[in-house]
Amino acid sequence: MPEEAGVPKEVRDEQADTNPTVLGFTVTRERGDLREELVIDLGDPVPVRRGDRLHVEPRLAADAAQEYWVSVGDLPNMPWSGTLEQRVEELRYEVLFSEPVIYDPEYGQGPPFTFVVPHDVVPTTMWIDVLDDRQGQAFVELQFVPEAGA
Repeated sequence: MPEEAGVPKEVRDEQADTNPTVLGFTVTRERGDLREELVIDLGDPVPVRRGDRLHVEPRLAADAAQEYWVSVGDLPNMPWSGTLEQRVEELRYEVLFSEPVIYDPEYGQGPPFTFVVPHDVVPTTMWIDVLDDRQGQAFVELQFVPEAGA
């Protein structure tokens, strides 16, 4: 972009806007007094039993929430004439399950997402949308499967 366009150097040099990247999940599984942390890669299932309390947190790339520049107080018809401010994207999450689980999040709750495996343990998919405030989006899923011998 030519300098004559009036776009400040900081803006011209900033990294291109990208979608958030999810690398996998950290799942903390509680069974009675036992608490274990599992590192789950994308596509790998999580074995569960009835009554397991699970805390799921997406593992995000370091640049999932990017820094970017905005101009505040621009004059009419003069983009980039205001004061430059650097901001960091805020991430929002939307979570759905393929089967009923005991999950009652507060509105706007971020990770970890906590739920309890119900009495009937069936394969269940958790879908997570990760959205940033500049229209970036990542969609991932995590499978929960009955543990062998449970």
